[in-house]
Amino acid sequence: MFQIHHPIQGVPIVVFHQGNQPYLHTAIRHNRQYGPVVLIGDESNRGADCLHVNYKRFISPELIEFTRHFVNYSTNLPALELLCFQRLFYLRRWMEINSVREAVHIDSDCLLFRSLPEMFPDKKPAYSYRSDSDAMAASIHVSFLTYDFLLAYEGLCRDIYVTKTKFHLVENKIRHHLETGKPGGICDMTIYYLLTKVVPVRALMDLQPDGSTFDDNINDTNGFLGQETFDRENGIKFIRNRDGIIEARCADGTFVRMNNLHYQGPAKKYIQ
Repeated sequence: MFQIHHPIQGVPIVVFHQGNQPYLHTAIRHNRQYGPVVLIGDESNRGADCLHVNYKRFISPELIEFTRHFVNYSTNLPALELLCFQRLFYLRRWMEINSVREAVHIDSDCLLFRSLPEMFPDKKPAYSYRSDSDAMAASIHVSFLTYDFLLAYEGLCRDIYVTKTKFHLVENKIRHHLETGKPGGICDMTIYYLLTKVVPVRALMDLQPDGSTFDDNINDTNGFLGQETFDRENGIKFIRNRDGIIEARCADGTFVRMNNLHYQGPAKKYIQ
């Protein structure tokens, strides 16, 4: 398939999204103040005010192989789960074609509030999980990803779904959901968690060296102190803007600087 090279100045902020919801464009306009935004999108959102590339141009042999062997071990819709896995294959191929070695990846409902050098000074892999948690999940809704990390991601996906040489890493979780009937199962977030055991990944839900932290989900109180870190008001974190600094109120009444806010699910209506 014909590929297009896109010159990029600086570390790109990459968003993968299908659809043309209004919040997507609001988020892009906000986030582009921190760096060049690249939307790996579809035909419906090609009018976005940023560099737009169609995901279909970045199909790789590795993606084709993985898709052929994919089995949905989740209670969620197979097509949705598969797309979540596939997005980093598309990103890795785009980075390869454009000689990009590192990128900030964010979900389309995530807003940034600090410069990239402030948030990711060491330019090493980082994403949303808590280093002291045994929850078998991590998230890349705000993340710093390197090309080598993406190769490791594709490799682990292949070892679990294609060759099955590391299928044992997910067998207990699959069995747990089958036996208990609990919703969920194996998803891309499982892979991100497993990668933290073999690749150095900074835990963005932890309190960062400068005293700030990253938002996992604006609807939720979970954070660097555990499940009840933050205070909520009207169903979302209590947020204040103090002279341009975005802060969230903790359960003990203190405030902590937030590097991002993740407007997941119904909270998307607050992106404005």
